[in-house]
Amino acid sequence: MKRIVLLITAILLTAGVSAQSGKGIYNKYSDAKDVSAVYISPAMLRLVGKLPDMEIGDGEVNLTPIIKAMSGFYLISSENKSVSSAIRDDVRKLVKSGDYEMMMEVKEDGQTVHIYTLSKDDTITNLVFLAYEPEECTFICIEGNMSKSELEKAIASAISEYDR
Repeated sequence: MKRIVLLITAILLTAGVSAQSGKGIYNKYSDAKDVSAVYISPAMLRLVGKLPDMEIGDGEVNLTPIIKAMSGFYLISSENKSVSSAIRDDVRKLVKSGDYEMMMEVKEDGQTVHIYTLSKDDTITNLVFLAYEPEECTFICIEGNMSKSELEKAIASAISEYDR
C-alpha cells in the first residue's frame, strides 16, 4: 500500500513540475489535438540577434536588444474549448506558483488578455502573455534575461509610434 501511495505521489509531483514553466506548458500541449504550437530555440534567436537592428514603424522601435536577450519562445494556441480551458488553468497555476507580477489586463468583447513578468532585480527572466475568450486561448512565454530598461524603452517607443 505504501508503494502505491509513493508511486501516485511521485506521478503527481512530476506532473506538477512539468507545468511549472512556459516550457512545461508547451511540452504538455504541443502535440495535443486541436493545438497550434511554435517553439523558437536559442540557436534561432542567436541567429536573429546577429541580424542588423530590427526596427518597426519609422525606426523608432528597435527590437534587437530584446531579441538578443531571449533564450526561448513558446507559443500554444487552441480553438478547442476544453483544451483552451486546460491551458488557461495551467497558465494561471504557473503565474500563481511563482513571483509573477501582472503588468497588464485588457478586457474587450469577451476577450481577456493578461501580461505577466517574472523578474530578478532589473532583469526580466520570463514574460508571459495569455489571451483567451470562451472558445479560444493563446499562451506565449518568452524566456531570457531582458533588461527592464530596454523593454520599457521599446514599449514607450511603440506607444509613441502608435499614437502618431
